[in-house]
Amino acid sequence: MKNILKANLNSLNEEQLPVAEHKLHGGKYFAGLFSGEHIAATEFVIGATFVALGATTKDILLGLLIGNILAVLTWTFVTAPIAVQTRLSLYTYLNKIAGDSMSKLYNWANAVIFTVISAAMITVSASAVRLLFDIPAQLNWYSTNINFILIVIGVGAVVVCVAIYGFKTVADFSSICAPWLFVLFLSGAFELLPALSHNVLEIGRAHV
Repeated sequence: MKNILKANLNSLNEEQLPVAEHKLHGGKYFAGLFSGEHIAATEFVIGATFVALGATTKDILLGLLIGNILAVLTWTFVTAPIAVQTRLSLYTYLNKIAGDSMSKLYNWANAVIFTVISAAMITVSASAVRLLFDIPAQLNWYSTNINFILIVIGVGAVVVCVAIYGFKTVADFSSICAPWLFVLFLSGAFELLPALSHNVLEIGRAHV
């Protein structure tokens, strides 16, 4: 009986089993992984775009407050309890409760969504690197500069290389990058604010 059970366990994929105690990580690992996931330049750019399109400070602060409260409540009362109780990956848990068809559909949807998101984030990162090479801003939906395309490929290659080594490497990499990302974003806000204010005021005068 033990041999049969052992054979069955050996035939299972590691993701189909609860995470072993010796593979659990502490708060530092979670902070690094969380930072790598959620501290992104795209939000910084999108926020400035909302202001340029006419969103008020009240709109942005209220939206951020409501969105973050809902996110924290969801993580606290829905996501975290399920994760702690099952200790299974999302894909394995979905397969258990919804079957193979739903898992495949979810995987394909994720592939499309994350392809678009990752492309946008890599392009934003490449837009920062282009300043080092005096490449003009790319304002069309397609690139007009071959050097910018090469920079995007280079940045994407670095991201992919880090991701290939798994979540632990991503978390370690994020732990190093996350602290000074806050400083960069704050500096970027101070740098962007005068130009953004000038743009908004000019638009207001034009309407008057």
